[in-house]
Amino acid sequence: MLNLDKGTVHLSYEQGAGSTTLLLTIVREFLEAGNRVIWLGRDLPDGERSKHILGSLNGEQLHKFTIIKLEEHIDPLLRILKIIIKKMGKNDLLLIDDWCPKIGRASKVHLRNIKTILALNNNIKSIITSTSYENMDATNRKLKFRGGKKIFEITNLVHLYKNHENNSRILEENDNIKIIKLTKDGFE
Repeated sequence: MLNLDKGTVHLSYEQGAGSTTLLLTIVREFLEAGNRVIWLGRDLPDGERSKHILGSLNGEQLHKFTIIKLEEHIDPLLRILKIIIKKMGKNDLLLIDDWCPKIGRASKVHLRNIKTILALNNNIKSIITSTSYENMDATNRKLKFRGGKKIFEITNLVHLYKNHENNSRILEENDNIKIIKLTKDGFE
């Protein structure tokens, strides 16, 4: 669903568009293919949703899935991540859900932290996420992404929006638009 071959994807999502469901769908695909996944996040994914989307996986596949709580002070986490990432292969996935808080500007600390974590990653696929926010300029209703130029320069920006006409979602990267369908088992 996301092109992870061109570098880190920054998924900037509209609240309620299903970013966690999309991430869990991607996690399932990676685990089904025998790859490892590290999920760093401020919050754990919802248990019921996770069960619906990841429920078809076996124990061996789930054993390759690690969830780590993302804290404000990341120095201890960086030491652990350095070790883990060195052991990961090029088809494994590092996922950082909500790299900055959902409200307000991304602080210098958050920008430094995400850049530091991404600098550890030299060969595995990676996704970072953050909520979009509304542009106050009435002439341009398009949602904006967090992190500004500093994040835009080191990631490939993809927007996730609700399609208000039906139960599908819109993934937009540059001028490429992809419609994805939301189901109880994730996205198709």
